[in-house]
Amino acid sequence: MLLPSKFHNCRELVAAQAKPTLSLFAFTGEREIVQAASDPLLLHVMVGNTQAISVARENQRNQRFLDRLDESELVNTLSEQELASMKQVHALQEMPYFTLGSAQTPLNDLLNFQVRAEDGSKIKVSPRLLSKYKEQINFGELKASNHFYYVFAIEASELSALKAGTYSIAVAIDTRKQENMWQGWAHSNTLNVSLSSIHPDPNWEGSSAQAAMFAHYLINDKRFEFAELHAHQWTQNHPESVDAFSYLGDALAGLNQNKKALEAYYKAAANFTLKYGENPVEIPRTLVAQIDALEELGENTQ
Repeated sequence: MLLPSKFHNCRELVAAQAKPTLSLFAFTGEREIVQAASDPLLLHVMVGNTQAISVARENQRNQRFLDRLDESELVNTLSEQELASMKQVHALQEMPYFTLGSAQTPLNDLLNFQVRAEDGSKIKVSPRLLSKYKEQINFGELKASNHFYYVFAIEASELSALKAGTYSIAVAIDTRKQENMWQGWAHSNTLNVSLSSIHPDPNWEGSSAQAAMFAHYLINDKRFEFAELHAHQWTQNHPESVDAFSYLGDALAGLNQNKKALEAYYKAAANFTLKYGENPVEIPRTLVAQIDALEELGENTQ
């Protein structure tokens, strides 16, 4: 992780009242991952064909809590015509997208967003906000903290003409409106991204990446069965990971699709039972709580 060398962790950084270094991490599309598990101050980016960063991944898996969002908070700016145009470009009906995650600090404005080729030439792109949500993560001594996620997409038609290679994405973020430790600071960093494949990698790790992916499918393609198929594929490819359907349920519940969310949660519980037997201890308490809450809705379930 990219912190001043004299600071070994984020708590020392805060204690010293030094200016935090928000950094974007470099990916090449390989199975490399930059560990940022202990540092909630770092801004991280997940891009379509990469393995995702997961902040406090081990704690997050056990203490995941996804706040419910009203439909009004989910943003879908893509028209049917735009969707049809993208589907002509990509047989899988996917759109390259990335997620900005900012621990503790909601992002107010993207001041600038630029993509440059290796020769320095600018590439015109129009990132679109697809959805946003926040997740509560336990950072140990830092206690529970909200982690904010913003899922953006780059239109496939804008990238279809690009050659495979590494491009630079520069993002400048204004957090001056926040009444917290970030006040008065703007940050700009660069990320190198391989576009050798712009389809999402099914081998991602991390509940946030999975929930973001499912939300992307559901919001833009309007295809529950496609997201469900991906959950099946994830479970088959990763027999040690039996909770893909719980992530799908999170995304559906976030869209207020409670009936479908409940179906996904049932499948997740069944997968846990198949792997661990009837021992209820092995079924995450958060999953049980989600099922109980949706079942209580009864006739109000959509």
